[in-house]
Amino acid sequence: MLKRLLLVTVLLLVSTTFAQYVTDPLPYAKIANPLPDTMDQINRDSINLKFSPIRINQAGYRPEDKKYFYYIGSGATSFTVVDLSGQTVANGTLSNTGKTASGQLKIKASNNAQLVTGGDTRYTMQSPVYSGTVFEGQIPDIPPGTYKIKVGNDLSAKFVIDENVYGWIRDALMKFYGVNRCGDSKSWFHAGCHLKDTVTGGWHDCGDHLKEGATMSYAAAVLGLAAAVFSDRDVDVYSANQAITQTTDGIPDILYEAKHGADFVLQSYDKAGGQVGKMITSVGGFGNAGYGDDHSWWGRPENQDLMPSVRGGPPRAPRSEPTTDYLGKYAANLAFVSKLYRPYDAIYADRCLKVAKAIYDYTLPKLNSTSTPAYSGATIVTDDAAFGCIALL
Repeated sequence: MLKRLLLVTVLLLVSTTFAQYVTDPLPYAKIANPLPDTMDQINRDSINLKFSPIRINQAGYRPEDKKYFYYIGSGATSFTVVDLSGQTVANGTLSNTGKTASGQLKIKASNNAQLVTGGDTRYTMQSPVYSGTVFEGQIPDIPPGTYKIKVGNDLSAKFVIDENVYGWIRDALMKFYGVNRCGDSKSWFHAGCHLKDTVTGGWHDCGDHLKEGATMSYAAAVLGLAAAVFSDRDVDVYSANQAITQTTDGIPDILYEAKHGADFVLQSYDKAGGQVGKMITSVGGFGNAGYGDDHSWWGRPENQDLMPSVRGGPPRAPRSEPTTDYLGKYAANLAFVSKLYRPYDAIYADRCLKVAKAIYDYTLPKLNSTSTPAYSGATIVTDDAAFGCIALL
């Protein structure tokens, strides 16, 4: 499930925003999906089916980096780089990697996935099979700008060469967390949701509306780590509502999102009366006994509070799973946030540090892992305890 979450994150890095929520220009507009959200889905899918056998880095390249791309075909020896007017700006040669690849895109679309399990079928379509030898090319040094690569009659998608491409990826990625925020969280994507949960806030899980300790604790810990390690590159592009960039909130964006995770943990700790062993770590279920069925509702999250519990509506069952794999990462998040948020709110920073220590002291002697129907496979917990320890240090 964590792999699914990471895959969805990567796929959304270059996605455009929904037009009805956009109020300001996108900071990552140069690498955003150029297809408008108002376009009918069948037209969007038809365009997406016509992908190129030239595989470039869709996020773009920095000028100083080695800029590799790959071509899948029966044979090729050279390529050209063209600007958006079609003028050639550079040439290069291709090398045979000795490897082969094959790929095809298949699409199934539904009219309504809210009422029918798995969704009904509106249409299906599939692309040609692209297969052949893998050839490698390296783009020569050319000025910053927007370009395409041409191999024979094949043309790549456009790509950008710019010093700021990875900053744009960061900005796009942060908006994905804004989509997944739960509670009254100033999400740019949806209104307040699941306000009747025992512990509000946190993030939704992997495309559904569960709040799972496994994914929330991992996201919270990694966001805290990223805010610490890349503090010199954590900038304030957005307001709390990430559709707003003209007026920001004064808090670096990664740190703000890490604090959103910390808010959930602090609320859970307080509602447990400071007893770590009674903290709520997950909320909701998917048909397993007593937890309701979140997977029977695939509509907007703010509308799920209107659904019966069999469709994931309230009351959503709180789950207390105070194990080292979850709480070790939550302790790490709180410790990082305490350190970094202190210049903005020392009282909040003190709360984070106090709870981080309490959680660490509780979980360290146990070194136990969570058994949950949401996830399978073995979990190593010593690294989670170590993560919390390093963050506290």
